[in-house]
Amino acid sequence: MEQARTTGRRLWDSQPSLPMNLSTGKPYQGINVLILWSAGLSHGYTSPYWLTYKQAADMGGQVRKGEHGTRCVFYKPWESEEVNDAGEKETIQGAILKTFTAFNLDQIDGIEGPAREERPAFEVLAAAEALLQHTPAPIIEGGHKACYIPSRDEIHMPARETFVSPEAFYSTACHEMTHSTGHKSRLDRQFSTRFGDEAYAMEELVALS
Repeated sequence: MEQARTTGRRLWDSQPSLPMNLSTGKPYQGINVLILWSAGLSHGYTSPYWLTYKQAADMGGQVRKGEHGTRCVFYKPWESEEVNDAGEKETIQGAILKTFTAFNLDQIDGIEGPAREERPAFEVLAAAEALLQHTPAPIIEGGHKACYIPSRDEIHMPARETFVSPEAFYSTACHEMTHSTGHKSRLDRQFSTRFGDEAYAMEELVALS
């Protein structure tokens, strides 16, 4: 594990890159990256581009009625020189901290994002596809997360076309299939409902074996 190397890239493109402001062309920084990533994944947004309400309007777009934006943080340090009571110059430091709301391009009508690079059609791998036909739990494609839900005994996968390669799709599906063997009607392993605890870690080790 200590020697493992990875690019850190997700295996599918439901949220493909760093969040970027479409109006300025600049990527978001700091905590806003995590905030927008989290919002994109939880809501299933496919675009990495974001705009404030005013920016969208200025570009001829309209945030759809009923859509809720994501609260972000603007932080900017400042300093100035002032004369104190003793008549000496001293530097005063502070910071501006305020919030703003951003909307994903998927929430906005009337604006087209930059064209994406076309990806070759998904190549079905016959042996791997045959394996999926015998999964102990049904596989439901089309969401934005890859996971096994023990309470429903279902495997949820993003659409196969969104994966960076057929191998990425099938390996992810097999990982979730391994989790499904732990259902109470099969091997009856202990599943955790809290990320990172001992039961969660043990189950991930089983699926990686």
